[in-house]
Amino acid sequence: MNYCVSCGKNYDQGTEICSECLTPTGAEITSNSVCSSEAISGTHPWRRLFARTIDYVALYLIIGLIIGVFIPSDSAPLVFTGNEFLDGRLINILILALACIIEPIILTSFGITPGKFLFNIEINKNGSELIEYLDALKRTVALTWSGMAFGVPFLSTVAQYMAYRRLTTTGETSWDKSCGFTITHHPIGWGRKIGLITVLLIMAVAIIVIQRSPVGQ
Repeated sequence: MNYCVSCGKNYDQGTEICSECLTPTGAEITSNSVCSSEAISGTHPWRRLFARTIDYVALYLIIGLIIGVFIPSDSAPLVFTGNEFLDGRLINILILALACIIEPIILTSFGITPGKFLFNIEINKNGSELIEYLDALKRTVALTWSGMAFGVPFLSTVAQYMAYRRLTTTGETSWDKSCGFTITHHPIGWGRKIGLITVLLIMAVAIIVIQRSPVGQ
């Protein structure tokens, strides 16, 4: 079976133009070579950003749930209101710190994070799908520092821009290169698209509930 190098839709032998995105099919690729074709076709910085954002939002919601269940509303910090500049920055730094611990565990256990799964992004260490905890920890810490400056205001924006420039210029991030990781982008099928929309709707509702709960007031 052949796939369009632009949108990933499969097409029949002899097809000259993809019926989905109208891109010329050009050289044909098989299902076994989709990974290499997608990796060559682009670095997909926004796709990677959205995948990581979903992971962070999920962690944000878990923290909100824990606070709502175990901490009395009159004692809960105002970290979910968005009204206090300092509190908002503190919760961002807290999420990044927790991600440095939790993400390596997820990568070691499942080889992929929820956000990467939804966006069909594969992560390998030196060509192997098995990721050791220390390797995953080094990558996550390096990413949090080099790509986000640990959430420090202004510095994080500069770090994200520099990481974006490096990725789009060289084709890889500094943390992936230094830690020996390879990122491969696969086509996003309809199943994942539906799953992504569902997850986004659930997250939006959950955030609204937290904002209106006693924790967020």
